[in-house]
Amino acid sequence: MIPRPLFRAAVCLACLLFCACAPRLRVAGSSPKTGDGNPNANSIYYFLSASLAQKQGDLEGALQLYKRALQFDPGSFQIKKQTLLVSIGLYAQQILSEEEVNLLIAFQVYQMSFDEDMLLAVYGFYDQSGNREAQEKTLRELEKRFPSANASMQRFIFEYKNNGQTQLKYLDQAFKQARNDPQALGALSNLLLYFDVDRALQSLFRMNEIAPSPEAHNLLASIIINKRDATSAQRYFSTLGWPKDREAMGTFVRVALETGNHDLIIAVDEQLLDSGDIDLLHSLALAALVRGRPDLLKRVSLAAQASLAPEHEKQPLYALLIGHSLAVGEIHPLDSQAGKLLTSQAYGEIYSYYGLGCLKSFPPDAGDITGELSADFSAKVEKRFAPGAARDYLLAVARSAADSSYAGYADAKKELVEHLRQITTLRPADYEFLLQYHHNWGDASLRRSLLSEAVEKYPDNPVFANDLGYTLLLEGADPREAARLIQVALDAEPENPFYLDSMAWSHYLAGDYARAEELMAIPAQMEDMPAEIAWHLGAIYLKLGNLERAKEFLSLCVSIGGDQECVTEARHALRQLP
Repeated sequence: MIPRPLFRAAVCLACLLFCACAPRLRVAGSSPKTGDGNPNANSIYYFLSASLAQKQGDLEGALQLYKRALQFDPGSFQIKKQTLLVSIGLYAQQILSEEEVNLLIAFQVYQMSFDEDMLLAVYGFYDQSGNREAQEKTLRELEKRFPSANASMQRFIFEYKNNGQTQLKYLDQAFKQARNDPQALGALSNLLLYFDVDRALQSLFRMNEIAPSPEAHNLLASIIINKRDATSAQRYFSTLGWPKDREAMGTFVRVALETGNHDLIIAVDEQLLDSGDIDLLHSLALAALVRGRPDLLKRVSLAAQASLAPEHEKQPLYALLIGHSLAVGEIHPLDSQAGKLLTSQAYGEIYSYYGLGCLKSFPPDAGDITGELSADFSAKVEKRFAPGAARDYLLAVARSAADSSYAGYADAKKELVEHLRQITTLRPADYEFLLQYHHNWGDASLRRSLLSEAVEKYPDNPVFANDLGYTLLLEGADPREAARLIQVALDAEPENPFYLDSMAWSHYLAGDYARAEELMAIPAQMEDMPAEIAWHLGAIYLKLGNLERAKEFLSLCVSIGGDQECVTEARHALRQLP
């Protein structure tokens, strides 16, 4: 039994959906219907103008124009029809009264019985105005002259709202009538969800078959996942093809993972394996890891090897397979397998996947992958990895997870990244780590060399381009080259305050203080402004002679602190102010 408040909400939703798919305010075609009046240049002109206003949502303007059209062609059925439809729309907006609309209906009661659009619109009007007797009479006329899924659904809703009856025979009838009407199938499926989920699925499968859309895919996937229906999942995936339906396949497995429906993903393993898509394979591997399916993980591994995807996209999958091997206690050395890992992030993920394989939950609780599990992980790593940067980093990951006071993590990661640097091109994230590491240790020359290398490898990376450009400014190098690099960053992120600050400083050093001030408009609004940017603003205003603003930002620089060189410069400048 469906709770009455819940079902009332369902019926209201169905009414809205029905109204959306029913042609209650359908705009007429490009010209009035011939043969039902005496169309002429004037009537056609006003009719087309009214149609345009109606399409644009201006119902009041449309009504006035339709009335003008009627003056030139008073016998036109199409103009009268649109006048009635628009008037009912204006009643819904509380612009026209019930009496005004009833008068129009009385004048067109004969023509109305031969037009489905008009019957639907009048039926909706009587529903809104509460005239149940006239509403049922109109519904009987609609069912008699234009039997359809929409009419059957409206009969079901009418019986429930007015008589408290849930006569499912009308929904069965609507299901048969809606075979080729995707809008009716969508509305019907929403009603059926509260009474017959299997029939709702049939409606959605049919809708997706004749009119596939992202909305249809999402609704179908949602019901299958909520129902935990492996058979329907297999049927659904049999209708999908990669790469055409990659987004729909990805959405399904993502939601299934997030909701813990791992068996649904495994149920469609063949389609996922056949796709060769690394993201889909990774989702399948996660489900297999949680459900303890080493046989399936072996097939995923083979599919990944056959995939033409670039190696950097396979990194999470490689890490997962190593984490699984550690979790199940295999004994073969892992150095060769780990040799496929090209990023420090992938190495770090081994520990997470190990915990996932042990705890059999997704996502794993980071707090659960400590203590005994951490010690077990470390013992297995020591046995299955040869001494070196990779093993040391994995041990550091486990130790830092178990002991927040452990201070050796950054050094271990630095050694791993330097090792990777010798055998492959580092990914941007690893360059960023090394640059920050050398900055923290004050290794300016090493950092400068590494920064040039990063820009050479990734010339379009805005972080590296801006960093090197600003460094060149500080070194007194060619300002044009510095500005060129900073412009690369600004082309990618035109409103980034740090990149704007760099470009402003290049203009400051070139003596163009007015342009420097213009570029600092966004940086000047930063809530958490670094001391260096405050110093730059103060220096620019000093050159412009705006001593009040200069003092404001120089004082701000001193109060922010953290950058000793900038703070020293700001204090010195403040002492020179009158």
